[in-house]
Amino acid sequence: MRLVLSLAILTACGGSDVRTYTLEELPVLEWTSGIPVHGAGKLVVSKSLVGARDWSTVKGRATFTCTGCTLGDDHTKVLPDLVPGGVHVPPIALDRVDARADFADGRMHLSSAWKSGDLELDAEINGVLAQRADDTELDGCIRLRALDTRDPNLRSVIEAMIGGPAPDGSHVVTLGGTLGAMTIKPEVCDIERYRSSDR
Repeated sequence: MRLVLSLAILTACGGSDVRTYTLEELPVLEWTSGIPVHGAGKLVVSKSLVGARDWSTVKGRATFTCTGCTLGDDHTKVLPDLVPGGVHVPPIALDRVDARADFADGRMHLSSAWKSGDLELDAEINGVLAQRADDTELDGCIRLRALDTRDPNLRSVIEAMIGGPAPDGSHVVTLGGTLGAMTIKPEVCDIERYRSSDR
């Protein structure tokens, strides 16, 4: 989830000019807990968000798209602190990843959708902005469905991170805490309630 939420803190990447950041220019491994990502990804950011010193007053937008991306590879293991020896993440083909974060009036709204034949993820997250980005208070809902049952490792990774599935096979979790200290709880939430009305 860090990959999705870190769109809100581009300042970690540095830079003072408005530009498009390619996937290779971003600290993706930091955001994905070490899971590699490959593909044609790009991050486009409003000038007002680059180098912001006080996030509580910013206004602007950050968008991320990745077409034909792959999450994971044939040898990387993750979650060694949760699963002895870690868990191998099989390559997950992501046909399309879209995320958009809007900032205004002391608040943030982030919407993200991942679509592929392996999994689907929808996230709607609201935030109350603070002076430091990491202190932004979060309230969100994330719904994930693993569609490919051929590799049990994919389900193992999901269940180790966010718990077992709901009766319909989806994993629905509530996200809270702050950007710097997120909490994920296996609590049912209505993702429609979190959607922005002006999108």
